[in-house]
Amino acid sequence: MIETDESSIPFRTKNEPVSGGQGRSHDGKLLIAGAAECAQNGTIRRIRLSQIANYTANSLKEFIAKVTADGSTIVTDGFSSYCKLAGRKHIPRTVGTMAAHILLPSIHDVFANLKRFGLGVYHGLRRKHIQAYLDEFTFRWNRKRSFETAWSTLLGIGLNILPMDYWSLTGRSSPNRRAQAAA
Repeated sequence: MIETDESSIPFRTKNEPVSGGQGRSHDGKLLIAGAAECAQNGTIRRIRLSQIANYTANSLKEFIAKVTADGSTIVTDGFSSYCKLAGRKHIPRTVGTMAAHILLPSIHDVFANLKRFGLGVYHGLRRKHIQAYLDEFTFRWNRKRSFETAWSTLLGIGLNILPMDYWSLTGRSSPNRRAQAAA
């Protein structure tokens, strides 16, 4: 069973604090879609997050098709953009007067942690890097319960790349190289 929902997170520009409009307003916000695979005991197994252009049916259905397999059971909040999901069993839970985080606790736990991650670690997310932030958060979340997986992944990455100094990493030439080139 996979809980799916959409959310928005505030972003900041170079020298401005984090801000944004209220509710479904897109002002000062980045739109994201998320999916959380839920185990029988209520724990969250794996997640997927992606930036979306808008909350239309095309954007949300494209996200679901990309991150889920045919035959999956998709639980949503009953938002009309999720109707008629091809090849997937859809269980809409109408929110009504009840808070969405009560009907879909897993994906809203993910969104709450993502927003805290962005405000805490980065002091606000930047628009041009949003997919990189989402990928990093997803990577950390999916590996936090499996130390062996995280270690083998990092070890594999470390063995397959060449050593890199600070100047190469930042894309600038080192002062030593400039001095050698001038001589």
